[in-house]
Amino acid sequence: RKIKCDNCNGYGGKDLKNCTRGNGRGIEKVSNYSILGQFETTRTCTGCGGSGKIPSVLCKPCAGTGLLRIKKNLNINLPAGLEDGNKTKVKGLGDYGKGDTEAGDLVITIREHKHAIFTRDENSIHTTLKIAFTKACLGGNVIKPTLSGNKVKISLKQIDISKTFRVRGKGILGADMFIDFEIDIPKKLTEQEESLLLHLGQ
Repeated sequence: RKIKCDNCNGYGGKDLKNCTRGNGRGIEKVSNYSILGQFETTRTCTGCGGSGKIPSVLCKPCAGTGLLRIKKNLNINLPAGLEDGNKTKVKGLGDYGKGDTEAGDLVITIREHKHAIFTRDENSIHTTLKIAFTKACLGGNVIKPTLSGNKVKISLKQIDISKTFRVRGKGILGADMFIDFEIDIPKKLTEQEESLLLHLGQ
C-alpha cells in the first residue's frame, strides 16, 4: 500500500510552486484525434501527480514521489456468501495520491479454495457420508458435521440411503446441505459374516 510520506506530507519536497502543466489544478487537458476530428479530455496531471504543486527541493525519504510503499496485515470482516471471483470494497484502505488527496479504496478479489469434505453449488452444500455395511443393512444413527461446525443426527431407518438426503438450512445463507451415502463394504469377511450374508440372500 502507498501512504503519504511524513517528511514532506505527500508533496514530494519543499518550497512548493504551482505546477505549470495543469496550472495548479492537478489535472491537464489532452488532445485526441479521431476520424470525427479533434477533441479534448482531462486526466490527472502527469507533472505533479494530481497535487497541483511541484517542489523545488526533492524529499529524500520518498525520492520526490510524496509516497512510501509499506506492507501491512489487515483483519477484514467479509460478508457471508461470497463466491470465487467476487469483489468486495473496503473504503479508505487503498493507496494515497500526492498532496492532500484522500486514500482510495481497497478492492479485494475472492479466491475460493476447495474444502476437504464439502463442495458448493451456489449456496447449496454437497457432501458424502461413508457408513458401515452393518448400519446400511440394519439402520442406526449417524452424525454428520455441517459447514458451520455444528452436527446433525440422521436416523438411517427413516430414510432411503440410495437417494440424496437433504438437510434444510445447513448450507450457505440458509440454503440446504445435500448428503450422498457411501456404503463401506468390507474387502474380507469372516466365515461367520459370509454365512450370515448367504443366509440373508436366500
